[in-house]
Amino acid sequence: MSSMTIRQPAVGRWIWTTSLLAVLISHGWSIGLGWFQDDYFHMQNLRTMGNSFADAIDASRLKFVGESMQMWGHEGTELRFFRPLAFWLMKTVYTLGDWQAWPMHLVSIGVHWLCCICTGWSAWRMCRGILPAVAAACVMALHPVHVLTVYWIACQTELLSTLFVLLGVLAYARSVNWGNGVANETPQSWLFADRSEKASAERSGRFSGILAMLFYALALGCRESAIMMPAICWLGDRLIACPSRKYLRWQHIGLAGVAVAYFAK
Repeated sequence: MSSMTIRQPAVGRWIWTTSLLAVLISHGWSIGLGWFQDDYFHMQNLRTMGNSFADAIDASRLKFVGESMQMWGHEGTELRFFRPLAFWLMKTVYTLGDWQAWPMHLVSIGVHWLCCICTGWSAWRMCRGILPAVAAACVMALHPVHVLTVYWIACQTELLSTLFVLLGVLAYARSVNWGNGVANETPQSWLFADRSEKASAERSGRFSGILAMLFYALALGCRESAIMMPAICWLGDRLIACPSRKYLRWQHIGLAGVAVAYFAK
């Protein structure tokens, strides 16, 4: 444990600095871009919306036909989403940035950088190596599939959802102790540990599990694709070394409860 504590700050500095450099190289140019495709229509919706929960839901529904554009043969077509948290955050940034596009691009780059950091820490927890952690963070930053996601302002819903899912998975990993399996933690080390250390670890695990559920709820409030997070956690228990590979945990039940509440919205 002491060696991991000594190495973690160094790992963090490597992940932060290399991923920041990679993000700036691959996406820094997007700060000067304007709106793309439906960005301007979303901005208009956000500018006229109120501050209530219902207004945030309505702002995420882009009415292409009749209001934004005319499409012959598709009268009454409307895209309906449930992304209130993302659109609340987007309206806040637009308001602070005087309804200009560049602050939104700056936020997109920043959120993408945070996603890269979380990806690096996920690799660190699984592999316990600086090289895999830095490589994972840089691949996340440089992969061409993320170019459109970063410079398309409307895709902040995807960036925010990805960030909260990654934070939720990290919290879940801490809760169930991913990466500390048989190779790193023996039954004797647990049996003969100090009672106060056991109690502290259990409290930390409970808090992290609750935090994972909170991040899951926030991710679902940004984009519906976050529904997959419980499956990621369950598969992680199967594939990553941890003290016990239970098929059902209280964390699973909590995450399922969040999903049920989401569908009952």
